[in-house]
This record gives sequence, structure tokens and C-alpha cells, in this order.
Amino acid sequence: MIMLNHNTHEIFHWTPSFSDLAWKEVIPLKTEASTRKFWRCRTESESFVLMFSPPETELNDQFIHFGNLFKQNGVPVPTIYDYDSNKGYFLLEDLGEEDFRSQYALGNVDHCWTLAFHTLCKIQAISDPIILPYEKTRFIHELEIFQDYLCLRLVNVNTEEVQSCFDYLVTKISAIPTCTVHRDFHCKNLLLRLDPPFLGVVDYQDALVGPITYDLASLLYDCYWDHDHATVERQIRLFWSCVLTAQHQIASTQQKFAIDVKLTALQRLLKAAGIFVRLWLQREQSTHLKFVLPTLRKAQSICEEIEAVRPLGLWLQRDVIPVALHKIRRRN
Repeated sequence: MIMLNHNTHEIFHWTPSFSDLAWKEVIPLKTEASTRKFWRCRTESESFVLMFSPPETELNDQFIHFGNLFKQNGVPVPTIYDYDSNKGYFLLEDLGEEDFRSQYALGNVDHCWTLAFHTLCKIQAISDPIILPYEKTRFIHELEIFQDYLCLRLVNVNTEEVQSCFDYLVTKISAIPTCTVHRDFHCKNLLLRLDPPFLGVVDYQDALVGPITYDLASLLYDCYWDHDHATVERQIRLFWSCVLTAQHQIASTQQKFAIDVKLTALQRLLKAAGIFVRLWLQREQSTHLKFVLPTLRKAQSICEEIEAVRPLGLWLQRDVIPVALHKIRRRN
């Protein structure tokens, strides 16, 4: 069954080199925080993903180069079968529909994380000048997204009271040892597969050389799923003792590493909450609003564990979360 109302996009006038493809079914996939669009397209016997990636807003050449680089290093990203990067048309391997979020709901967290840790080792081992450094100015800018869109535009609260906490976050994160990081290593971008290597990784095109804690923080402090505190603590210890020891990358005590993971997660959660609100205010895309409050509460919880950022947590609890809750409820 072809869903005719969904295949009128200009990409369907493109003829990939697989010219004998005849779509029997076209299914639009959920749009995330980027401007890209995706469709699962099935023939009689195979399934592919069509991606429209607007060249004016997306780094298509980087998507291609990073895809090749990751594949060469054993990271299971989708094969790019054909593309027209100038128009933003891509024919991709379909890695499947079972993302980690659906598996978490089935109780398969430990199995998923075992696969993820194995893949993280491969990502962290990549070394190539094409991957640029995660500069301090970028961390600052990401927190400014939170301050601008969520704090000022949505909540209308001044952030000067906790500016020292933001400065502390940036300073600490910038000092963490670095490696290649995926940057969006969370449950929606990790897919469970039936065949080896049993995992698929998507949305890799924004990779940078950043804190060794970054992808682990993305995985454990996921904006789209709440893991219990004991499980997160156990996995941080496991990653430190097994993964980093095996790679000879131990540069701190286990306790310091855990704090670094949490500080990295805190910065990332604040950035994400800001981006979710920006999608709504700037692009009228409300798909991520439901994740704003859980993300803020997760950030607040981290602040309660670390003395240096505790004022930030109290401020979130007092001045930000209640107003954000009210504004988002009014929207819904």
C-alpha cells in the first residue's frame, strides 16, 4: 500500500542509481529536531530510507564523509547507497524500527547498554582531522540557547543569579580529556537489530572531538527516558572500570569521573531543554515540549548531588520549573 498523500515531496521525482526500485509502501518517519525529513520505502523484498536533507540548513558533505569514516572504524551507521548532496537527496540503508526507547520499555536496558558500550569504544577510538574540536565557545553558546529561549523567552526569568554556575560548568567540561564523540548518543538514535552487529547508529553527522564523558552522559541521562539512579551509578562505575581501563584512558579517580559525567550531562540537558523550547517558539514545532519538564527535573536532580552547582538546582526548582510547567500546560 502506497500512502500517496505522503510521497508528493520533490525527492520522489529523483531517480537513484537503484533505478529498478519500485516502492510498494511509503511511510513518513517522525521528524526530530533537525530540518531533515525521512520516509521508510519498501519494495516487494527490501526496505530503504529516503532522506531529504536541505543543503541550506544541513551539512550534507559532512554527513557523507563522517558516514564513511565511522564505517571504516566499525561503527554500524547506515550505508549510503546513493545521494545528490546538492539537492539533499539520500537513499540510505534501513537499520530497522526497534530503537532503544522501545527496548527500554520492554526491560532490555542492560542488553542495550552492553551493545552501546561496545560501540562507544569504536567511536572513541576514531582519530581524524576531519572531526573538529568541541570548543569552549560552543559549550557557552549551547547554554545561551537555554538562557535565551527557555529562561528569558518562555519563563521570563533573569539568569544572572546563576551565571557563576554556568561558568563553572563550561570550565570543568572543557578540562575533561577528549576523544571523538557522537554528540546525540541517546535512545532514539540507537537501534536494536536482529543480525550482527545487533546495533545501528544514526544521526552521527554532528560528531566532534569532545569530553570523553559526553556520549556516556547522553546515554545514561537521556532526555527521552528516565533511568533509575542506582542503574545510572552502576553503569558509570562499569564504564570507568571496564571500558576506560581497557583503553588505558583512565585519567582520574572513579569518583571524579562520575562527577565529570554528571556535569557533562547537566550541560547537555540544559542545552536540550533550550532547543526543545526553541523548536516551539521559532519553528512552531511542539513535538518536544513534553520532554522539557522531565529534562529540567533531571538537570535539577544532578545539581542536588554536586555542591558547586547546587544553587543552580535550587534556582531551577524555584524560578524556572514551576513557570515552565504553567506555560507548557497552557499550550496543551
